[in-house]
Amino acid sequence: MYRTRLIEVMISHLNEYWLIGMDGKSTDHWIQEIGSQASLDIVNHFLLLAYLSGIMAPILYIASHYYAVKQAIKSYTRSTEIPYRHLVFCMASAIVALNITSMSVGIYGPA
Repeated sequence: MYRTRLIEVMISHLNEYWLIGMDGKSTDHWIQEIGSQASLDIVNHFLLLAYLSGIMAPILYIASHYYAVKQAIKSYTRSTEIPYRHLVFCMASAIVALNITSMSVGIYGPA
């Protein structure tokens, strides 16, 4: 419930951080809209990136991970060496796992 409400509130306040992030500004007025929390805890890494650096940061983050996985798939299919294929598979799996985990936790801590 908290995570869903946090996404809704961040979307409704997009005009405050979309270009360059919050730049240290207070988000205390968001807390009242989320619920009865004493403080704001941004628990989604993509939202944390947008909060800190603006809307382009999560877009570029997702694009770079997409490109990395796409290149890993291309390398995997072209290679015939088993150890290399195993390494590429593991790296691509780690990137996918990181992105799935990023939806529920801020990787570099709460803002």
